[in-house]
Amino acid sequence: MLLRSSILVVVLASCSAAPVIPAEVQAAIWRAPAGGQLRIEIEGKHIRGWSEPCGIDDVPRRARFAIESILGAENPTVVLRTWHSDSMSYYAFVGDPEGVHRSVRVDPDGVVIERVHTVERAELPPAVAQRSGDARVVAFVQGDGPNRFRMWSTDRQVYVECTEDGSDYREVREVAGVVRAVRAAH
Repeated sequence: MLLRSSILVVVLASCSAAPVIPAEVQAAIWRAPAGGQLRIEIEGKHIRGWSEPCGIDDVPRRARFAIESILGAENPTVVLRTWHSDSMSYYAFVGDPEGVHRSVRVDPDGVVIERVHTVERAELPPAVAQRSGDARVVAFVQGDGPNRFRMWSTDRQVYVECTEDGSDYREVREVAGVVRAVRAAH
């Protein structure tokens, strides 16, 4: 049996050898609805995390309360169940990805892991403004570690991220594709 699903791969560094896909990622691929979106995040040779779509009603009560408290009563545009570093969380996004938006990532108990909201370029610290180049959308990211800024260019496939002082600079590329999962018939 052959299954096709859309996939969004976030590449944080170049991969030189194909890693073994963890069993949990394989299971997520098989659970993904045909035409649905599964996100896999790769850093170097390692799968750093993955996400699958879910509905707001699939989010535990405490996590849903935290999401609604931060994003407001508006229904999220996107809700994902995510796994990173052996922990599960929920990501919710509201707004226009090409313009004003905000998002939050919370654990199942509703503890906020990350908050993101767009900002005006005029609000950027000087070191970040120098790195922003032709960025059309700029977002402020609060979470684990130092605050940082995420900046998308016109193609939305590549964004750059840096801390408030312009350091810890990295580029992230998002690529849409198709996953074909094949397993032996029993």
